[in-house]
Amino acid sequence: MDDDILQGWTLDPDTRIRMRLDQVRKLLDTMAWHEAVLEAEELLDEEPQHVPALELLAKAQLGMMDAEGAVLTWEQVHALDPTPSADRLASLAMARFDTTDLVGAVEAARESIRLDSGRAEAHFVLGLALERLPGRSVEAAQALVAASRLDPLAYPFPIRLDAKGWEQALTTAMLQVTPEVRALWEGVPVRLPDYPDMELLRSSQPHLSPRLPGMYQGNAPSLAEEPVEDPWSEKPDGLLLFTQNLARVHSLDELVERLADVLEQEALVWVGEDPWGPDDVELEEM
Repeated sequence: MDDDILQGWTLDPDTRIRMRLDQVRKLLDTMAWHEAVLEAEELLDEEPQHVPALELLAKAQLGMMDAEGAVLTWEQVHALDPTPSADRLASLAMARFDTTDLVGAVEAARESIRLDSGRAEAHFVLGLALERLPGRSVEAAQALVAASRLDPLAYPFPIRLDAKGWEQALTTAMLQVTPEVRALWEGVPVRLPDYPDMELLRSSQPHLSPRLPGMYQGNAPSLAEEPVEDPWSEKPDGLLLFTQNLARVHSLDELVERLADVLEQEALVWVGEDPWGPDDVELEEM
């Protein structure tokens, strides 16, 4: 083929945008949140008001645990296109929930369900938000049952364990972490509240998500004014494991795996290391 034939050839703008959107969707499907955010933002640098790109950006931000950013992006989407969408509203509901805006999460989830009663994610986040509101436990249970019936793989019923069962699961999880992490937690008191305290979540900036599976207690050496020579030698005051968040799994093996992840991640945060790679920043679905 003559090389001169393709001189100056370029994709038309619409085709190029569709290809970039497809790339963002593929990244979202593989939970490559960081790359998805970068790809969406590059597209938006060229087309700042491109609604589908903004929608994908919001979902990627939520995957990265940037719930506040996701809420702002969804608000921008609504300003550009106020047409209600069940998918948008379900994602907005989860973003609001992760910023501890329980009432806002309920409102968005209910509107999503009104538009599409078969959207499992909306029922799920509605149940999560109602669980944390006083006197709404029956409604919460109904919503969570609906989510599980619509999508049992994504939204399983929590498994039930007594105190001894949790102790055994934690002991097994300890055997799956590195020796360094195991040594850090050895002798550290463990508490098993059902959920994280809302005031505790709101005392952090940005707010921590109510879906948090666990967190250390104490003043981390990584945050000390004076550098600590060996942060692994400093032990936390305690470890909180939030059983209702952790128990939304299919099996005991999956629970043990999640416990091991929490032990690893909280240990790394304690010593000031990044527990997530750039493409692995995520809040596990519960």
